[in-house]
Amino acid sequence: LFVFIAYTILLSISRTLQINAWRPIYFGWYSYDSLYFIINWKDLPPSFCTFQTIHHSLSFACTGIWIAVSGHWSSLMIIAVTIWLTSALTSAKWLDRFFSAAILMLNNALSVTKTRQLFSFIFNAVLNHDLILRVIGLANRNMGVIKIVYCGYPTNKMYLQAYTSQKCVIEKYKWSPFLAGIFCHDGGIGLKFFVSATEEDFSSKEGRSFGFGKLNSRMDHIRSILHASDVTYAGILPGILLRNGLHLNGKERQKVAKAVVKAINKVRFREGFSEDCPIIILGHKGFVGSEVRKKLGKDRCYGVDLDQKTKLPDYESWPDHLHGQDAILVNISRAYQLEKYSNYIWKNLVLLNEVYPEPNKESVHLYCAKGGNMYHLVGNVGWSLPPFPRAYAGGIPCSASWDYEGADVVIK
Repeated sequence: LFVFIAYTILLSISRTLQINAWRPIYFGWYSYDSLYFIINWKDLPPSFCTFQTIHHSLSFACTGIWIAVSGHWSSLMIIAVTIWLTSALTSAKWLDRFFSAAILMLNNALSVTKTRQLFSFIFNAVLNHDLILRVIGLANRNMGVIKIVYCGYPTNKMYLQAYTSQKCVIEKYKWSPFLAGIFCHDGGIGLKFFVSATEEDFSSKEGRSFGFGKLNSRMDHIRSILHASDVTYAGILPGILLRNGLHLNGKERQKVAKAVVKAINKVRFREGFSEDCPIIILGHKGFVGSEVRKKLGKDRCYGVDLDQKTKLPDYESWPDHLHGQDAILVNISRAYQLEKYSNYIWKNLVLLNEVYPEPNKESVHLYCAKGGNMYHLVGNVGWSLPPFPRAYAGGIPCSASWDYEGADVVIK
């Protein structure tokens, strides 16, 4: 309390005095504060620990960058720093309003995409270094708050530009993970990384010869120095790495399959369908689809997939006898496969999409014209800074969560 009052008194006496005096008070207090949290971590409320971890990490990141670039100390900046440093005095409700207003101001000035790019650039520039990650790992070894390091990739240009549009960054981080932010789920924290390699790159000689090995090795190294529990990957990456003899103990398949089954039950409840309503799985032979069908059982569950020889849709496997009945179509296939079945859908056939990326506007319009309601599996309940882009905002990817039965899912 004395430190917070000191900041306020210094500001009221002289802003010049505040500029000269805040730094030794700040680093002395935060060093003591961080040490206190580490020692008493298990005795403190989880929500308080989560907030203070994020608050102090961002504080060190922002002040470090500002000092490094010798930023100009305007009157507005001095007041903003004082508000930030004394924010622990305020209630959570006031803090929520303060940060919401700050993010709104950034969005108005920079646009949502530019704001996300700015946050991600700061995270990566400040924290994506072995020395920094080792220091964080030393603290995490005792606290165990960082559970997952997650790596995603862009399936199209829009997802790539959500985090960066600079060509030099795109090339540098093609197979090397870019630290884009953090996420929180069930009281724990995860770090989210991304590579700029696309699904086309995954089938290239470059990926098979050294890209996958480089990515997998770096992510394992990051997990090790952070003392995190696990490494997880997005989309089709887990299956591809497994086929290349890498990431052999990945749990993404089971985690995503559990989330899909929970989402099916949610859709069934919202639509008022019976518990034994038919489920059609589009992509039932795939990495995740086969696991989902195993969990659902064969009763009232129908699989549709590509023909193994021609790699074209196998229309003969489509269950025509269900036409007109209440049913759920679960899309776990590859991108852009859904529209190929547009002639087979009906009004009572509700769609649940798990495929990344989400169906485009044309596919949505085509389905809504002939079929029932559409739902998209966003992921598990949680929040992210900055938020995941587009249809995945409002949750965290299923594969990025820690594996436990009580995890709830978000559909929209």
